[in-house]
Amino acid sequence: METVLLRAVGIGASASYFASVDPASFQSYTTVMDLVEGVIAMVLAKFIFFPTKVLALYPSQTEMPYEEVRLKNEEGQLLHGWFFPGKKERTLLYLHGNAGNIGDRLDKIRFLRRIGWSLFIVDYRGYGGSEGSPTVAGVLKDTDTAYLYLTQKKKIPPEQVILFGESLGGAMAIDLASREPLGGMILESTFTSLRDMARFIFPIIPTAIAPDSLRSLSSIRRIKSPLLVIHGTKDETVPYEMGKRLFEAAPHPKRFYTVPGAMHNDAYVVGNLEYLKQIEEFLAGVGLP
Repeated sequence: METVLLRAVGIGASASYFASVDPASFQSYTTVMDLVEGVIAMVLAKFIFFPTKVLALYPSQTEMPYEEVRLKNEEGQLLHGWFFPGKKERTLLYLHGNAGNIGDRLDKIRFLRRIGWSLFIVDYRGYGGSEGSPTVAGVLKDTDTAYLYLTQKKKIPPEQVILFGESLGGAMAIDLASREPLGGMILESTFTSLRDMARFIFPIIPTAIAPDSLRSLSSIRRIKSPLLVIHGTKDETVPYEMGKRLFEAAPHPKRFYTVPGAMHNDAYVVGNLEYLKQIEEFLAGVGLP
């Protein structure tokens, strides 16, 4: 489900990338600085996002009741998602990680639906059935689009929406929670910032050229909703310590669930019933059982 957030490329790979870029994509930049920032954004996107277009599995193959959702983002691109109705109107907004698409999360969705809540998952631009190409700024906007779909289209009160962000999706959740009212937020295997991830993967990379984006450690200080942080002790992609740092920086109320032996993608498998119990206790603690 997940891949390493950043990957090394040689000069040849970088050259081939620039050779493939349509010159027309640069026409909207009015200054040299705008152009440089635009190029950096495009290159950064190639190192962060690993979308796949083909859905390996559909809800109809799992016998879960669901609704197909098509919604337009700020740029008018169509995003594809699934809404799984639960026994309660309260809804988990599931923000997935940087690789694959929503079809790869159906096993976990089936597991999470045992709490009885509705669940909404959407593919960011460029993923699965969604149009466009992913960028950091664009994916953040798509997260807003999903939130507005629930609170405005579905008329679900913000206090009955809980964000569930895994890995990269956790950074999207933190950004949203720092700006909008929510019932709460659950983070799983989430990093402190892209710069911290770059330095973890490439210890010799100069700080000045490391991507300074998705500064979750800073943004999480501004959230106003209750928080549950979940992290496996054997996470091979995002260090367990990053989850602890996010937790320590966040305001109260908050709780931390350590999943002994869990890696980046299997906390719900390793934790199993205890994993569900922790989530249910968190929801009950914020008044949303």
